[in-house]
Amino acid sequence: MSETGQSTAHESPNEHSITHPKILLVDDDATLLEFYEAVLSSEYEILTAHNIGTAQLFLQEQSVDAVACDFNLTDAKGLDLLLWIQKNQPELLPHSIILSGELSLDLGDFNTPVLYKPFNADGLKQACKALLESPPGEIS
Repeated sequence: MSETGQSTAHESPNEHSITHPKILLVDDDATLLEFYEAVLSSEYEILTAHNIGTAQLFLQEQSVDAVACDFNLTDAKGLDLLLWIQKNQPELLPHSIILSGELSLDLGDFNTPVLYKPFNADGLKQACKALLESPPGEIS
């Protein structure tokens, strides 16, 4: 992750021989993004963004298989990214998840799964696996 707050793309060493699903992780907490990336990078190609604007740029420039976004970001809510995805890339909406430490969330009309913090590495891996299934199952 760059110190300027710019998002980065990370490829595993086997990226050229094996195609991994690509997941965009959005969180304004750099420590959490590093944890998510460490847990998931052996099975997925990971893109990270610190804010909604950068996440939207990534989504405009690249194809991703899933999105995991924190609900409370400094520049917006994860719901704002869901609204953007619904308008611009609706096929990605069923493969999106909200990450949150709040037990009571208002996601409006979205039936988007929520992975509640704190979660462990296995919980994150299971959530991403379910997210990539079609149709995605409920994530607890």
